[in-house]
Amino acid sequence: MLVTLKNLILALINATLILVALCLWLGVSLTNNLRSLTDVVDRGLEAVAPIRQDVATARTELAGLRQTVAEIRANPGDLAGDELAQVVAVLEQIDGRLADMQAQVTALADLPEEVLETAIGAVADELREMQPLPQ
Repeated sequence: MLVTLKNLILALINATLILVALCLWLGVSLTNNLRSLTDVVDRGLEAVAPIRQDVATARTELAGLRQTVAEIRANPGDLAGDELAQVVAVLEQIDGRLADMQAQVTALADLPEEVLETAIGAVADELREMQPLPQ
């Protein structure tokens, strides 16, 4: 009876240790997958940073343009051809920047798809590497 109880306790400890090892392995695997996923997201955020800068620059230029338009409205008799040409030039620059931003946003539209493909690929690779359980 004592030998059976001792064997039962040893089997319980063995099973517990196996479960702990399995949980640790799964935790490390999950951490590695999350790390690769965060790397992909970080690359996406790095791609967004120039767009934010372009938007801030465009806002600053629009604020200056608003000021120029307000001055022209205040003094319509003093309308100079140079000021009008300057406004048109700024508008053309802003139009070009907005077109560039639109192209960048279009390129970023594929990013969520890329993130999902990378995550699914990483999980699929992990599953392929796992040994099937004996039956």
